[in-house]
Amino acid sequence: MNVQLPKTAGVTGTAVSKQAYRDGRDEAELISILRQHGMIAINTFHDKHRFTYSHAGVNSQLDYVFAKGCQTTGLSKQAHGLHDFPLLAARGEGSHVPIFAQLPKHWRIWKYGAGMARSHGSKAVSQYLLQHQQDLMTHVQQALPQPVTSMMQIDQALLEAQQAATASMPITNYSASKPWQDEELRGVLSRAWKHLRQARTNRTKTLGSLFGAWRHVAQFLRLIQTTRKACRRLRRQKLLDVLNTVQSEAHKQDMCGVFKIVDRIAPKRNRTRPQFRSQSGTVMDVSEEDNVNAGFLRQLYASSETDCVVPPPVLQCPLTRQEVLTSLEAIPCNK
Repeated sequence: MNVQLPKTAGVTGTAVSKQAYRDGRDEAELISILRQHGMIAINTFHDKHRFTYSHAGVNSQLDYVFAKGCQTTGLSKQAHGLHDFPLLAARGEGSHVPIFAQLPKHWRIWKYGAGMARSHGSKAVSQYLLQHQQDLMTHVQQALPQPVTSMMQIDQALLEAQQAATASMPITNYSASKPWQDEELRGVLSRAWKHLRQARTNRTKTLGSLFGAWRHVAQFLRLIQTTRKACRRLRRQKLLDVLNTVQSEAHKQDMCGVFKIVDRIAPKRNRTRPQFRSQSGTVMDVSEEDNVNAGFLRQLYASSETDCVVPPPVLQCPLTRQEVLTSLEAIPCNK
């Protein structure tokens, strides 16, 4: 690509393209890559031939090369040559490497007409949450007494409003379309799972029901057989994504990031609740565990003995309905 990029000190560019729409778009894409990885672009064109990077055999030129800024100050490339620096576009022994030959696989390569796929999943989720919040506030206004004298009334009103909002607005699962799943693959998977659901609904012991269930299972297996190649590609893509992430975290020497990835892909195990036992070895019930925890906290903080069950706090002054509704509206919809 021959685009206009910022020049470094000591290097003058003479062969740059004019300001055009495609050149500007390529320039923005390349600058984003450079900023993301902390690199700069060197213009290899120069008025004098000995300062220009060209192949000895075919006399070809590269417009720009990428390098770390700490290794390209001044005119050091005149004395050492480009092959002494770890550049992405370098001159080998008798070979010519193109500028995009050694780009990492996880870098995005700009292509004309290849716009980013727009996903409507997040927008649908935001609309659903906003509608749910509006319905919840409506039910809170109906369930909240006047005036409010204790926190227990607010909790009870919120519980009733949540139940009423859930009953009036059923939960809808929204998911954004995956970039690796095209329209045809999504249609095949939808038909396959539809056949499986229909096969599970046939629970009668008649011969017709048994034949219908067998037919739906056969259709499900046939459709799933056609999607195995795409599913294998999906699993491989996820595996390569995990490997690239682990390599980048290890390169940054961030062990916390590596352990987060391990926790994400490790088999999930249910967290068991610890059981308290008395000195005789018998398992305590919930009330006995509360007494033991309360005694430990009193001993830890040197507090006076109080009842185990603390009643809800009573407000010093009653709140109006509008004050409670204003406080609830200030809470974000995703909290």
